[in-house]
Amino acid sequence: MRYTLICCLFLFSCQVETSSVELPSKKFFFDLPLFFQQEIAELKELEISGIHKEIVINDKREIQEVHTVELEKELAIFINADINRLAWKDQYQVDSVFNQQELEAIHYTGLKENLKTKKLSVYLKEGQVTQLQIRKGLSNMAAESFQELTYYSRKGYAIINKQSLVFSEEQHIEMKVDYVFESGL
Repeated sequence: MRYTLICCLFLFSCQVETSSVELPSKKFFFDLPLFFQQEIAELKELEISGIHKEIVINDKREIQEVHTVELEKELAIFINADINRLAWKDQYQVDSVFNQQELEAIHYTGLKENLKTKKLSVYLKEGQVTQLQIRKGLSNMAAESFQELTYYSRKGYAIINKQSLVFSEEQHIEMKVDYVFESGL
């Protein structure tokens, strides 16, 4: 009997509580994938009907009107600039800009040359993201590339890409994209 009572007390004391336990967030910086997931949902809710693209490649201009838009593919270049990796948590300097105690911008600047995303700037107004600016770059003995990505929330985006390879001419590409909405926003 005494043995049974001790076993029961032992079992009850070893039970793991099943209440929710919050794990530490693995996001150290602004969450680009989450932002664009929410942005895509909102654009669909606003009934985006297409995009107006203006592309300049080495001074040759092309205009495209795209009516079927796959936003996930269109915005993948921004999402892929995410800097939230465990190995990078100490690799970016964070600067916040306040105006009259209101957060206006957060700048994440890479501290090492080998980081592909050199800088991520998040601009806010009344707590809402209005613009993102991303600078990416890569340099080695065979090639050098530079990208500046600017995203305007619920409006569109712009991309500037400069690339030079050792035995070829420099390529300069600029693209400006405006969202088109059914309601004419």
